[in-house]
Amino acid sequence: MFKVIVSPEAWEEFFEIFDFIAVSDRAVAASFCDGILDHIDLLSRFPHEARQGVEVIPIWHTARQKPLDV
Repeated sequence: MFKVIVSPEAWEEFFEIFDFIAVSDRAVAASFCDGILDHIDLLSRFPHEARQGVEVIPIWHTARQKPLDV
């Protein structure tokens, strides 16, 4: 199994996504975020050339507003 490292920024965005969705529907937010966590877990079992591990970083979706520092 590979080590999966989730950056602090990625965790911060993960919880922001949960909070955003939960305003409309907490159950949907939980289900969506559970799916993300399941996929992060799958990364640890995914055959990959990197022998050290996998790092999860934030990815900016085009539907979101630009961050203030861009």
